[in-house]
Amino acid sequence: METKFLLNGIKKQIPEGAISLEDLLREVMEEQFDRIVTEVKIDGKVFSEVYEHQAADIPLERIGCVELETQDQDEFARDFVGKTHHFIDQLKDGFSLAAKLLDSPSTIQEGYSTMAMSFEAMQNLKGHIEAVSGVLESAAWNGRETAMWNDFERLADRIISSQQTSDPSFTASLLKDQMPVMLDEWKEIRAEAVAGI
Repeated sequence: METKFLLNGIKKQIPEGAISLEDLLREVMEEQFDRIVTEVKIDGKVFSEVYEHQAADIPLERIGCVELETQDQDEFARDFVGKTHHFIDQLKDGFSLAAKLLDSPSTIQEGYSTMAMSFEAMQNLKGHIEAVSGVLESAAWNGRETAMWNDFERLADRIISSQQTSDPSFTASLLKDQMPVMLDEWKEIRAEAVAGI
């Protein structure tokens, strides 16, 4: 079966030597170094790696159609910065759900798992904001944000201590009482950054 390859809706030849999906992605990124791959579809379904370099384990010969969408780095950075408040709202929802689950003896473990995923998502968002700062200086991480993040790390330490002492109700109260305030501040800081673009 010959794999069909669409780049931004236009049919293209698969680069010579590209055997896996990762090979194809690498070739496209090298050729279009000023653009970012924003979506990958395999046979009509959106693909997102479950583990690092999963794309290397997917041979192109097993794919009927690969569709890649790319976007200019500057445009992508502006879109991302404009959506940051949505991501922060999702974090608030995640921490709120974790607190609710920690309040019930039957869902404590699920609460800790949800909390851990929310912390990981928050760390990832920070990393993305820092990466975007390299493209849009006006959206750069600033001093107020650094101070907020230091407060967040102190709160995270208290949450970890409460988890180690097996006190899920105290952990839940920290998540309910302090995390929303901190995330609202972050949202405000990011809104000011967006206004500067």
